Amino acid sequence: MNLLAGSNVRVRNSVSTQNAASGVLISPSGFSTIATIDLGTDALGRNILQAASGNANKSAGICMGNFANFNLTLLAKGNYFNGKDCVVVSAPKTAVNSTRTGCASAVDVAAELGFGNTPQTNVKVVLDNCVSF
Repeated sequence: MNLLAGSNVRVRNSVSTQNAASGVLISPSGFSTIATIDLGTDALGRNILQAASGNANKSAGICMGNFANFNLTLLAKGNYFNGKDCVVVSAPKTAVNSTRTGCASAVDVAAELGFGNTPQTNVKVVLDNCVSF
């Protein structure tokens, strides 16, 4: 699923696994906002975005494209990643596999490198009941 910045979309109760790339790719476009892309707010997403090895996406469950390290936040509360349940409240919060060095590996959440091959530390993903990215 490729969602462009500026899109107005709400995804609930979906499965996006076994893809040749990412489960969900958030891509920049002429717009610099991702505020209207909703993978889970207080109304939890309950989407399965990454699975175990045989059914995993080849790339990240959620991949944040190169947003030039703009200060952006994607809401993706209450989803499932490779057997990790981010719907149920747990203490401590469940950690997801994540990286800021590209989306190529089958991790749960990732961001492509920014310009100059630098990590995009200002691009955030709020997972709520799991450790946010």
